Amino acid sequence: MLNPRAFTFGGTSAIVTSIRLVIGLQSATAPPPTIVSGLLVIALADNISDSLSIHMYQEAERLDGKGAIRTTADFVSRLLVALSFVFIVITV
Repeated sequence: MLNPRAFTFGGTSAIVTSIRLVIGLQSATAPPPTIVSGLLVIALADNISDSLSIHMYQEAERLDGKGAIRTTADFVSRLLVALSFVFIVITV
C-alpha cells in the first residue's frame, strides 16, 4: 500500500520550484517554449540530483532497504508535478 507521506515532500518541493521558475521566466518575458524547457530541466536534472543525494544519505547511514522505495516515490511525485506544470504552460 502506498504511503501518502512518501509523496508529500517531493510534491511540495516540485510545486514551489515550478512556480518560482514560471514566475521568474514570465517576468523576464520569456516565450512559452523557454518556460517549458526550464520546467523540463527542473523535472529531470534537479529531481535526479535531489533523489541521488537522498539515496547517498540513506546509504551512508545504512538505513533499511525500504528507503530506496521512498526515494523512488519522491522522484516520481516530483516528476509528475513538474510535468503537470509543463502541460499547463503548453495548453495556456
